[in-house]
Amino acid sequence: MKKVGIRLLLSLIILTTVVVIAATPVSAAKPVRLGITITDISYGSITVNYWWNKIGARYYMIGVYNSTSGSSLNHTGVLSLGGRTPSQSGSVTLTSPEITCNRTYRAIIWLLRKPTSTIRGAIAYAYEFFDCPLPFVEDFSGVPSYSLPEGWVTNNSSVIYVEPYDNVNGTVPELCVDWAPGESITYDYWVRTPAINATATTTTLNLTFKHTLWVYNWTESFTYSVEVSNNNGSSWTAVLEETPTEAQYPSMKIGPETVNIDLSAYVGDDILIRWRLREYTYYSDGWYIDDVCVDGS
Repeated sequence: MKKVGIRLLLSLIILTTVVVIAATPVSAAKPVRLGITITDISYGSITVNYWWNKIGARYYMIGVYNSTSGSSLNHTGVLSLGGRTPSQSGSVTLTSPEITCNRTYRAIIWLLRKPTSTIRGAIAYAYEFFDCPLPFVEDFSGVPSYSLPEGWVTNNSSVIYVEPYDNVNGTVPELCVDWAPGESITYDYWVRTPAINATATTTTLNLTFKHTLWVYNWTESFTYSVEVSNNNGSSWTAVLEETPTEAQYPSMKIGPETVNIDLSAYVGDDILIRWRLREYTYYSDGWYIDDVCVDGS
């Protein structure tokens, strides 16, 4: 009788244990104790919040990587906690000119026991993938030669079109604002984007593009500009304007260069952007534009 009673008792204990384990959620069995969250992304920078609980790290490191190539864009380096720290939280901003449009990145946090530990020797890590906000991006890929992308508008399609060349160290093809015939005649040529919805931005807004402008000679002057409208083209404001001179550009060429323009005055707006070439445009010998990007936070 005693053996039967003991066996029955053991059976009940085992059964109860199985029921308890089966009823326990997986999340409770393995609680998340380390995290990193993207809180802000803008052109050239990323801000993350991080935390850990009940891990006991002495050092930590946070980095941001190009998820396609795996290359490091920036990282904090190994930071000391001043001793064994089982819980921690904070915020870090990392900057890199490579944080631009049309790419995916990864933010990672590693917890380390020693300052000389390699990443592979981390006691824990967490990561999050993210994309830069893209209110607008255009590299003219797939646009037929001597035409414009859908939604783009110009006041002279005979001299403003996409060409299958690369004068700006960008991608093929590129946008060209060509020179005008008639050296004694003044012109005013422009091309603009479709409407760009930047209403989701609250803090920053930026325009970047690559360009090269060739000069025929300096007999007469001409002006190139970039202008923005937030009232559907009823009025325009120049955010970049230059009348180049031979003293500035004795090589008869501007660029190739990447232009960055702060458009924070238009945060939260619907905008149009246009590139404009005017006055004696015969003396400019082609303005080439590529890799246009508007992003913000």
